[in-house]
Amino acid sequence: MPQLLDRWGHTMVDWIQSLTRLEQTFFVCAAVGSVFFLFQLVLVSLGGGGGGADVGADVVGDIGDGALGDADLASDGHHPSSDLGFKLLSFQGLTAFFMLFGLVGLAMSKGSGLGGGISALTATAAGFLGMLVVAKLFRLFIGMQSSGTINMKNAVGKTGRVYLRIRAGAKGQVEVAFQGRLRVCDAMSADGSEIPSDAHVEVTGLEGSTLVVKRLS
Repeated sequence: MPQLLDRWGHTMVDWIQSLTRLEQTFFVCAAVGSVFFLFQLVLVSLGGGGGGADVGADVVGDIGDGALGDADLASDGHHPSSDLGFKLLSFQGLTAFFMLFGLVGLAMSKGSGLGGGISALTATAAGFLGMLVVAKLFRLFIGMQSSGTINMKNAVGKTGRVYLRIRAGAKGQVEVAFQGRLRVCDAMSADGSEIPSDAHVEVTGLEGSTLVVKRLS
């Protein structure tokens, strides 16, 4: 067994050394991205992807069909593009980008014989597509892990932070921990003012299934 592993190790080293500089870059991206992606997948399946050991993550509210990342459409029908771009730069999104960038780039370069420029462009496009798809899949997967009935009244009085900017007179999303889990919920400002992403807020009431929040100074 040790001899087999040693032989495999030498073969792997020889194969890596036979790659071009660009192909070695693809390989490193694929290896690092795959390891961290699988690690994050295990964390999410164990219920720890959203925070501490005892806090999971649920999604309360509708996920807009037009925003394939960690973002909803604002209630006025506009895409909060700056927030969506920020949310795509999540741990899951970045690992998915590097994994697919590396795998597709290496496959294109070694398998198709295309030039490095075309391989890099194709790999980049695949990486960005992977960010969108994986963000959506992780979101759905986490949402499926919700256990028990969610009583939104339990969020009143809790503090959290703005996950997706709350526009003036419109809805956004906040992260609030209640019923033992960290949840992403639709929210609106109590006084109708805009509240930026990452601002700390307190839940003061409910309007249907939407949390009413005020910004904490």
